[in-house]
Amino acid sequence: MRMRVTSILVLVFGGLVLLSAGGMFLIALASAFDNTRNSLTAILREQINEASVASTAFFIPLEDLGKWMADEISQDRMGVSEPESLKYILAGALSSLPQGEAVTVQFPDGTGYYFDRATETIQEVNWPPEWRVSERGIGPDGEWVLRPSPLDGSHRGAFITSARNKEGQQIAAIGIRADLEPLSRRLSNNAAFRGKELTRFMLFNDRIVVAHPLLVMSEAGTRPTIDTLGDPYLAQLFTAPREEMNLVKDIPGAEFFFLETDRRERHGFVLKEDKTRKTGGTVTIGIHFDQSSGAPEIERLLGTMAVGLAVVIVSVIVAILVGRRAARPIERLAAAAHGVQSQNFDDVPRLPPSHAIELDEAASAFNAMVDGLKERERIRNLFGKYVPESVAQLLLLDEGAGQPQTANATVFFLDLAGFSTMSEKLDPAGIIATMNAFFSDAVDVIEEEQGVVTQFQGDAILAVFNTPVEDPNHAEHAVRAAIRILKLIKTKAFGGQQLACRIGLNTGSLVAGAVGAAQRLSYTVHGDSVNLAARLEAMNKETETELLVADSTRILAPDFPYEHVGTFAVRGRAEMVAAYTIRDLPDVGPAVAPGVGSDVGPDKTAKA
Repeated sequence: MRMRVTSILVLVFGGLVLLSAGGMFLIALASAFDNTRNSLTAILREQINEASVASTAFFIPLEDLGKWMADEISQDRMGVSEPESLKYILAGALSSLPQGEAVTVQFPDGTGYYFDRATETIQEVNWPPEWRVSERGIGPDGEWVLRPSPLDGSHRGAFITSARNKEGQQIAAIGIRADLEPLSRRLSNNAAFRGKELTRFMLFNDRIVVAHPLLVMSEAGTRPTIDTLGDPYLAQLFTAPREEMNLVKDIPGAEFFFLETDRRERHGFVLKEDKTRKTGGTVTIGIHFDQSSGAPEIERLLGTMAVGLAVVIVSVIVAILVGRRAARPIERLAAAAHGVQSQNFDDVPRLPPSHAIELDEAASAFNAMVDGLKERERIRNLFGKYVPESVAQLLLLDEGAGQPQTANATVFFLDLAGFSTMSEKLDPAGIIATMNAFFSDAVDVIEEEQGVVTQFQGDAILAVFNTPVEDPNHAEHAVRAAIRILKLIKTKAFGGQQLACRIGLNTGSLVAGAVGAAQRLSYTVHGDSVNLAARLEAMNKETETELLVADSTRILAPDFPYEHVGTFAVRGRAEMVAAYTIRDLPDVGPAVAPGVGSDVGPDKTAKA
């Protein structure tokens, strides 16, 4: 059964419809995903904000107490010179603040008072220099510090502000020391995420734990760090790899991420720097939770995604299978066309029949065309064994006429030296084997340099550059071919024989075309430039050189280390001929590309 292209397209469009349905489903899924993100973001934003509110409710009353005392002392309404009177005032002030532990009053000379709420005692203290408030004092908004107490060495939070006279001079520095453990209890209230426990905490300078549900004071009275607290997730906060938390949108002023812990768990963190009060470092409020806390929403979302993805995958697979089946004949045709383009006709497969009428007719026509091309290629290959391939293509295009062409070309004439003497020592088979071995390598070099061998004259080669295929760098390529062959013949034996050769190069006008009888033609070149190349080759005997280059060639290919041999009279020519040779043969490789010359080395200057 054969089908029309229209029927195939109907199937393809059916697949596209399935893809469209999948696309709509993905849009709905994206909406559900966005709703889930909004929900999770709102929960985490609420938790971090509640932690911020709890810390503010803890610190603000202490700050207000410190500022009230500074104002009272500045207005001389508080008798700081009478310790007993001051003790009762401070006891009353701290009675409504359970988080307040102690109050200090420090005068500019380092002396002052320390009131302890627990014992309701007041002591006169002379603070060491490192614990004295600087002469400049603290600003009017006060400052929170977290450092060891000068009395017992324990870490506490302390709000410090200063009382000043009308001239702005510091009268006293007031410190309100806070017990921070109630802050840990406040942060723990209502700390839950989707029914699972959520941990709120506060850090000072990213290391010291100010508040945490596990916070306890050691016997030495020091405050734990994230490494000593006992929270395995907080301990890895700055060491474990972080991963972006894609299911949470922006939380203003906070960073959020998953931590890849050494327990092979993913733990969520939200961190927010508390900039509402001045401190001697940075204060960070944070929460952390197990990834599974958001599992119900995530599992529903993942389930929906799995179903939608399965539908889309099935639709895509069906569309691909249908599309491939429909496109298979076209793919075969394209592959076969590439084979034709590369002219590897024997590797071009025959196109099978197709169910589509139009494609079946195209396959039949294509197969017939390939058969014709194979026959033409067979004739050209057979023809190319007797003439150069470029000439064979030219004659085929010219229907064998080989119309004469005038061109300015470089003629390459090579003759083996001493071949007659060597031939006397070899049998005919050895002579043919030696010549064929040398000619094969020499022709490869000439053709790599874009030259065309037009004749084999006994032990000689006649080649031409720039016809029938144009080559703007024909002179350079001819010189390169001569150098490469001379270097090759010095390093390689042919048919077991060590050979030597002489080469003549000349550039000038010539005529190329098919010459001979109507029944038998030969493609060759004629002209005075051809004769001069042959004579230059012969003159190598007189000059004891291997290569002679006419001045006309040297001018067009100047980038070689030429040596001027002399100016000679040549039979049949009125003017003298200047000849050059290259004694130190430079290293040259094959031509890079048609029409592109190559550098031959640093020495490009002709020697006089």
